[in-house]
Amino acid sequence: METTIHPLQNESIKLLRSLYQDLRLPATTAMLSVLNGYYPEINEVLKTLQHYKDQPMVSEFVKNHEPEILSANESLKAVPKSETTPPPTENIFSDFFKSESSLPNAYGALKKVSTERIESALSKALSEICEEEVIVEIYSTQKLEESIYKNAELKLYIKSAKLIRYK
Repeated sequence: METTIHPLQNESIKLLRSLYQDLRLPATTAMLSVLNGYYPEINEVLKTLQHYKDQPMVSEFVKNHEPEILSANESLKAVPKSETTPPPTENIFSDFFKSESSLPNAYGALKKVSTERIESALSKALSEICEEEVIVEIYSTQKLEESIYKNAELKLYIKSAKLIRYK
């Protein structure tokens, strides 16, 4: 990404450094940027000029660089400030302490579906795996209390779909 330097940023470096080093005025953000070897942001330069407008050095600078100051004001108005939210801080425990609804809940999932539908699906799946037609009947569904995941225990009865009749 190419960074463009506004003429006001370039022209204000000497002034900002002089305000701090020669006049010993309290440092502004723009002044600190220059002292640290960076170009100050345009809006920070304008804030500094406004803050120290009573200083003769600043008022002379404003008179001599009026076109650059007007251009800087226009460029700030043209570019709307985009509000960015800082990225959420990652915490190693954030997943662990989330609300209960985000934890796996096998028991709750089983209770949302009818027993007949579960029996039918299990019967079909086991019949395919076993290569023989079987029927699954659920005798009980229990919630296991030993973990935070709300696991479930199913008690099944599996029988052959073909009845053997003796004659």
